[in-house]
Amino acid sequence: MCVPDGTLQRARGKAFDSIAADYDRHRPTYPEQLVDLACDLAGLERGAEVLEIGCGTGQLTRSLLARGLRVTAVEPGARFAELARQRLSGLGELRIIDAAFEDAPLPHGRFRAV
Repeated sequence: MCVPDGTLQRARGKAFDSIAADYDRHRPTYPEQLVDLACDLAGLERGAEVLEIGCGTGQLTRSLLARGLRVTAVEPGARFAELARQRLSGLGELRIIDAAFEDAPLPHGRFRAV
């Protein structure tokens, strides 16, 4: 079904938000070797700005911050975003935007990788 204003897509983006803590507890993390490979292929070096779409509770975000990347993360689920803020506080340069990707105020040409 096509919904012109994106209502259905936004609802899907928040589907797991009510169980954010359980989702975080049971979801497997990303293998560090995979993150290393992706960063190498993208030519990302410390200080590069990256955009993460749908950061959830920040599992991948943590790995990106550990590599010295500056992360802007877009997350439509308020509970997910709050958990990510709590867990990632002080780990690096991070901005979390509480919005669906389609609604997020993002500058063009700023990010080295998405």
